Amino acid sequence: MYETIQQVIQGGDFSVMESFVIPGRPARYDEVPQVLAGSLVGDYLNQQYPAGLWTHQSKALESLGDGDNIVISTGTASGKSLVFQALALHKVVNDPSSRVVVLPAYCLGSRPTPGLAENGPPAEP
Repeated sequence: MYETIQQVIQGGDFSVMESFVIPGRPARYDEVPQVLAGSLVGDYLNQQYPAGLWTHQSKALESLGDGDNIVISTGTASGKSLVFQALALHKVVNDPSSRVVVLPAYCLGSRPTPGLAENGPPAEP
């Protein structure tokens, strides 16, 4: 993408007024939130992510578990879908009469979290 932007700037009548680089930072992790503790989904997340979930995922799931509405505004491939899929699966597993509807179809369900959406959590022992 950087190269494309550079080509547009160089090929047109554009001037770069300011340029800066935002440095990366180390990932931060938190435990799977209490709302999922001891559940099939919580156990699965603990198994798949032994270092914990990214902090924004854990906090989002905790807030959703408390009944809050949330907005997750993070970059591409930052785990937004995992938050949706984990809570949706948790709700369906704990209440088989519940349903999950995703509209528009392209969002959230179009690129499932590897393992979670395809296989679901491990079966109860």
